[in-house]
Amino acid sequence: MDETARPALEDVAEELRKRDLLADVDVRDDRIRLRVAPDAPEAFGYGIRMRRYDLPSYSFIESAARRRHEADHYYRAEVFLAEGSQDYDVMGFSKEELIQDVLSQYDRHFQFLHAAGA
Repeated sequence: MDETARPALEDVAEELRKRDLLADVDVRDDRIRLRVAPDAPEAFGYGIRMRRYDLPSYSFIESAARRRHEADHYYRAEVFLAEGSQDYDVMGFSKEELIQDVLSQYDRHFQFLHAAGA
């Protein structure tokens, strides 16, 4: 989160501010969120939340740590929009890949707003 997600979202927010848009990044515990025009009808939010999951009992993932019962869980960096979880994991994305994902979701957001208003 600190090495990739935060710098990526900060860069997007900075670029949007250069275009005279109100944008900020909010960091809290296990989540980070980019907010664009938060008080406007066209507000956009892109969040990433670290979520812990237990490994299923049928998992084929074996490691020394798992055998010692130290790693009976895994984490996902899940994307959340205003509609809720997007049910995909951005763990392992590079900064550039994450910026591209944010911009893709931002573009979809405005395509939806345009279609809804048409």
